[in-house]
Order: sequence, then C-alpha cells, then structure tokens
Amino acid sequence: MSIVGTCTVFFGPSVSHLEIGLREELRPCGNFDYVTVAATRFPDGETCVNLGPSTIDGPAVIVQGTHPPQDEHLQQLYQMVDVARRKRAQSIVCVLPYFGYGRQDKAFDPGEPITAELILRILKALGCSAVVTIDMHNPAAGKHIGLPLLDLRAAPLLGQACPNRCWDDVLWLSPDAGGAGRVDAVARALGGESVILKKERISGTIRYHGDLAATKHRDVMIVDDICATGSTLQPLLDALDEAGVWRVGFFATHFLADAEAIQKRRRGTVAIYGANTVPSNPPTVRVERLLAREIQKALLQS
Repeated sequence: MSIVGTCTVFFGPSVSHLEIGLREELRPCGNFDYVTVAATRFPDGETCVNLGPSTIDGPAVIVQGTHPPQDEHLQQLYQMVDVARRKRAQSIVCVLPYFGYGRQDKAFDPGEPITAELILRILKALGCSAVVTIDMHNPAAGKHIGLPLLDLRAAPLLGQACPNRCWDDVLWLSPDAGGAGRVDAVARALGGESVILKKERISGTIRYHGDLAATKHRDVMIVDDICATGSTLQPLLDALDEAGVWRVGFFATHFLADAEAIQKRRRGTVAIYGANTVPSNPPTVRVERLLAREIQKALLQS
C-alpha cells in the first residue's frame, strides 16, 4: 500500500551514508520530498540545524543516527523535531538507525538517570509521533511512555548479504540473555540452532557460562546488538576456543570497534560482520530497504 499525499523526509547531518540508499528504497512507497539538513557548528561547540524555508504540508520523517558523537547528534535530532512541529507537520516519525544511550536502560545506582527512557520522553514532548530504530539494546525501556517504538532486527539480513551461504549448520550464539530474541529471530529466518550464554563481570573480569559444550566442533556465529570496543568479545572468543569451536563469526548490528585490530589479535580467525546503521566498517548488511518498509508502515499508522 502506498502512502497517500506527500511526505517530507529530512536527512539529518549524521546519516549521509544512508541517504542515497534510502531515497532509492522509498521511491516506490509513495510521494516524498527530500531535504538534506544542513548543520552549523559555532566556535563554542554549539550546533544548529536548518531544515530550509519550505513548509511541511503533510507528515514528516526525520532520519538521524545518534551514534558518536552522541550528544551532538541528539541535540540535532531534538532541533529537527522542534522545527518540524513548528512547521505544523501532521505527524513526525523519527528514524534512528542507532539509538544512542540505549544501554543506559536502567539506573545502576540511585543517583543515575535512565537515559534511554529520558530520550524517548523528550522526543514525545517535542511532538514525535513514533520512533523506528534497529536493534535497540532494550526496546522495553520506554514502553510505558506511550510513544510507539518499532525495533527492527538486522541479523536476518545476513541471508541477503551472503546469498550463497547455507546457514542450516550454524549455531547462533547470544552472549547473554538480553539477546535471546535476537538469536531466536535469526535462527527462525535463516535456519540453524541457537544457544544463549550467561555473562558475568567479576572484579573487572568478564566470564561466560552456560552451554559452551554445545559449541564443540560447531560453526558458531555470535550475534550482538553493538560492539563498541571489542573488550567483551575477546574473552568470549577465548571461551569458545577452550570449548573446541570449529569456526567462529561475529555479527554486531552497530559495529563501532576497530575490526582490523580485532582481526589482528585473532590472526584473522574470526569473520566479522556488521550493518551500515553507523558509518563504519564492516558494512556487510545494508538496512535501507528494511528502514523504508518500516517507515511506510509507521506513516500509514500515524
């Protein structure tokens, strides 16, 4: 079903790596006007966006990743939503390929905020109608806020990125219980089995427990939402080596770490995959079609 009327899509300063692909994928979905949002950085470090002089005659879609530098990209996002509201957009769908501060989904100390929830509260207060994101660390963080949130899975897209690969023999592995839904989804989509480990941090040392024996002589693909530095990946790879894994791959939707450094430490023995939700390597999986489909759904529902 195509979108009735004209929708304006604003591409924020942080998503230049997605703009061309998203334009192509959105073209058959309806009538869209596209605006590449300009941003100015002042000498004192402040930032200011400019959505242009045109009015908004229908719904608006704002695409802005909140990857590092998170604070700057979030400020730009808030500014864009505020301007779209003042331009009287019928509805405002925020598309965040990467949801920054997603891991601050609970207060670990009584004096700490729940920043993931705070961001959703701010977006709702500014006039956002719905949020579309990919592999948010904990999409339940703001479920009571009343802002619709569509959290998408990127790992099943490995089937499109590697069309000649048979996945039936793969053991999909989640490093912790939080990723259970993620590995179950990819196993259902591509085939194979899944296993979920337990991660413990004891005096600064990370250890993994659970059914590590199931990985012996198996082709294992680790699936996670984010790899920021690779510091938790290395002990997991060591544990799999001890368990007798045959081959191991690692897919992180949001790959922020230095893939080359990880490969060097492992002497090239781990295959690394990532999505283009952030402008870094390795962009094995492209998410533009996935985002376009969900943008269409969100607009039809808003």
